Amino acid sequence: MNNLVLQKLLHSPMLFKNNPSKFARNFIPSGHIANENTEKEIHPNILSGFLEFHSKRIQQSMKFYIPEPEGDNRLTEDEVVKLQNDITYFLPYKSTFIQSEANVELNKKEKDEFLSFNSGIDIDMAKLNAKDVTATYNVYLEDTETVDDTGSPIYRGCVFVYFNDSNDFYYDPNDYFYSFREDGSYTFWLPEEGSFYVYTDTTAPYDNGPYSNPSLNSMVALIIAAHTKLCLMLIYPQITNTSSVKGIKIENANRVPLSYKFSTSEFIRKPKYEHKILKLDLFGTNGTSNTGNSNETGGRAFHAVRKHIRQYQDGKITFVKAHFRGSKDIGIVTKDYEFKTNTDRS
Repeated sequence: MNNLVLQKLLHSPMLFKNNPSKFARNFIPSGHIANENTEKEIHPNILSGFLEFHSKRIQQSMKFYIPEPEGDNRLTEDEVVKLQNDITYFLPYKSTFIQSEANVELNKKEKDEFLSFNSGIDIDMAKLNAKDVTATYNVYLEDTETVDDTGSPIYRGCVFVYFNDSNDFYYDPNDYFYSFREDGSYTFWLPEEGSFYVYTDTTAPYDNGPYSNPSLNSMVALIIAAHTKLCLMLIYPQITNTSSVKGIKIENANRVPLSYKFSTSEFIRKPKYEHKILKLDLFGTNGTSNTGNSNETGGRAFHAVRKHIRQYQDGKITFVKAHFRGSKDIGIVTKDYEFKTNTDRS
């Protein structure tokens, strides 16, 4: 887990109280918060109270870290769709905090307006005259222990996004309520009694219609994507390398004092919180793979085959273990590069 980013988020209420101008430079409201269609300025007492509340509930939640997959170690779009259609959504704990990293491509206008997110499992910004940066998504999820009119569990979520290139957070202080449908789709809403409703652009094309602000929908899509990632990686241990990191436990969170200084050097010294790392593993590095050669000895070079989905006619999904195929006599392929072929042989 990126402890520096987490500590900055946890210390945000202290920064807001001690140095409001620095807070405003480091924490930027998303495009649908306090814009031309809403109340212009969030009341300081309301924002201060929320930051304290949010910091405490993150400290007291179970934490998961999902790093950005490396190289070809990624699910394909088709695999994501099949898996999403097959999973049951849940939260392993009532309060769950997910920190997830992803490479995003965006230009300044996109960052300022916080638009054009893709809600897939690998979240990327639209590729428009963009430069590559890393974003750290900090998503708080909670099981409300209630159900909607279809009997589906209702969850609520809140997200702060940290951009590593500029060292700033884009935030939305709202808790969005949402539930999933049987087909994997979701519905969400923002209660009018919420503290930040009057500061949120909830314009819609017609009465009781869907929210039309792209920034608002993007933030909710990030919440849904984080929840989906967590479920996929917990339900399918075949593709997940899970490890635990010791640190501050939930029951001790209230005993850890927050510092008054908001500096990188101060946060680096802070101990980590206990959390689980869920890393996508499609090449068998978690010890569950089959590294033996298959019976294929025909016209293909020796190459690695990552874990992949096999879906049966009845809809059941299983994973084929990572393995090697092909003949070394023909050649050896590493990733996309073939460095030995028949033409190389004398």
